[in-house]
Order: sequence, then C-alpha cells, then structure tokens
Amino acid sequence: LSEEQLKRLNEGVLKAGAKGIDESLMIMDGLAFIVNIKNSTVVTAIDSKASEENIFTNIDGAVIV
Repeated sequence: LSEEQLKRLNEGVLKAGAKGIDESLMIMDGLAFIVNIKNSTVVTAIDSKASEENIFTNIDGAVIV
C-alpha cells in the first residue's frame, strides 16, 4: 500500500472505532480489508478479483475509504 492509502486506512479505523465497530470491512481502491478495530490489525486483505462470492462474514460495520 502507498503512504496515502495507509493514511486513509488508518483514518477509517479511527472512524469505525468512534462508531463502536469491533470488526470492520474497509473498502478502498478495489481492495477489501477486514480490520479488527480494537487492535488496529488487518485480519484479511483481498482484491476485488480474488473475491468470487463477495460475501464477508463476522463484521459489524463497513467503512468506504
């Protein structure tokens, strides 16, 4: 990821945390990330081509960054 993308992802983590989200789907530039907000940890990262079903489970919020 570029520095700009990392900055946007971190901003998304802050926004999700402010809304009380624990596990968030973050969508950015054709990439999808499942992020544990409490730990600021990316659990899963995939590009749009790798996700055939486009189904995400075990999340309680989504942020488009």
